[in-house]
Amino acid sequence: MPTLSIIAPLHTQLLADFTPAPEDDPMTREIKHAIREDLRKRYTSTKERHTLHTASCLDPRFKALPFLSEDEKVETYSRVTTEAASSLEVMRQEPEVPEGEGDDMAEGHDDGEEDDAVQKVCDEALKLDEDAPSTPSTSRPSSLTALLGQTFNVAVTTAEPKSAHTRAEEEVRMYLEAPSLPLTDDPLEWWSTNHHVYPLLAKLAKRYFCIPGASVAAERVFSTAGDIVSAQRSTLTPQRVPAGLPP
Repeated sequence: MPTLSIIAPLHTQLLADFTPAPEDDPMTREIKHAIREDLRKRYTSTKERHTLHTASCLDPRFKALPFLSEDEKVETYSRVTTEAASSLEVMRQEPEVPEGEGDDMAEGHDDGEEDDAVQKVCDEALKLDEDAPSTPSTSRPSSLTALLGQTFNVAVTTAEPKSAHTRAEEEVRMYLEAPSLPLTDDPLEWWSTNHHVYPLLAKLAKRYFCIPGASVAAERVFSTAGDIVSAQRSTLTPQRVPAGLPP
């Protein structure tokens, strides 16, 4: 279960929960005020906030970003679109190696004589074609062309490929229009099922979801396991370390 995407909404909720209420007694209000002031000092840098907001946006449970202002929502969606477009441009610039290219090169050395024989036959066939008298070819229009040619004589043009930013915008729009995931569901399973629908955003989700929400080993913070490596124990010589380890 990803943890980075939960920080921003949880931080906002804690700030709201620890806002002193008029009916609180003085002790409760003082405790709430102290906790809230400490929470307000967390995640204040622009880089941290952008990272947390982007991670929450890529989580289908929190993609609506109700804990942000309208301006912050627009900024976050725009930033996600830009990152998705950049990842697509990088993929387009990567050189593609044709399948079997190495095998074809290797077979070319082994089948050299066979290739020469084939080339000789092709040259002879081309020579016969050149010596043969050329006859003007007249192509008769098909019945459908004769009937509807005047009405549907429109040149068929191939659609130009969409730009990276356009594709990213469409993908973000489709992602936001889809129903949000319930809080009880697993966003990793959701992305595993829908990664082919939103390939650019799925790549970003992998990038952000692999970031842990804590910078310390949380299970060691409030237990004796956190004292395994301390400043005092770090001064032990290598000869004495085995004596302190369990057999």
